[in-house]
Amino acid sequence: MPATWFEDFFRRMSLYFFDPTAQILVPEPVFVPSGEQLASSLVGGLLDDPTSDPRITRTFMPPGFTYDLSVPITAAGIAEVTPGR
Repeated sequence: MPATWFEDFFRRMSLYFFDPTAQILVPEPVFVPSGEQLASSLVGGLLDDPTSDPRITRTFMPPGFTYDLSVPITAAGIAEVTPGR
């Protein structure tokens, strides 16, 4: 795929997970689709298992947490994550 296509449809962002001490946030770079699904993609990434990187050992998302498919953003720029059913 051409780099220009990828750059048009994906954004480089970071997810933040805690280090083993739960004192330091460690950025994990990711590429996510731009547009309305951006927030949903980021929340989905936070729910993935972060233990593939030894610097990252924890997320404070509750075990087994699921969310509705869409994660809307308020006018203030806050993602509203509604637990799934």
